[in-house]
Amino acid sequence: MSSFWAQNPFNKKDSYAQHALPQLLFRQCHLNCVDSDVFGAEKPSEVACIQNCQEKTYKAFDLYLEVQARQEATKSQRDEVNWPAYSGMEAEHGHDTQSVLNIKQGVHVKTEGVIDFDHLNHKVNGALAAKARGAQ
Repeated sequence: MSSFWAQNPFNKKDSYAQHALPQLLFRQCHLNCVDSDVFGAEKPSEVACIQNCQEKTYKAFDLYLEVQARQEATKSQRDEVNWPAYSGMEAEHGHDTQSVLNIKQGVHVKTEGVIDFDHLNHKVNGALAAKARGAQ
């Protein structure tokens, strides 16, 4: 699996392997499988343990690269571009929390409309709500 995009982890597979795998393959597998920190694997069981550990490490490394490639491939431009820095403007949010500004296409629902709807709904469905509360 190779691709042209810059952040594809497979483009850096050799570099990752050179820096991460020796520690995992040799040091950690040796510590997990051999009783002595100084001596090498002498028993057949130790040799088999180290070989099994190294095979699993290679598979885990390949799986890690696959997951990283999938995550990088699904990133959008919003993940890469710092829009406020690029545009020179911070993202502004509305300060009209009470909907008092007279804007035809406002970003908030008019408070009076919500209150009117709530009163009308209570008038029409009040008995149903009371019945439902009584059933609980």
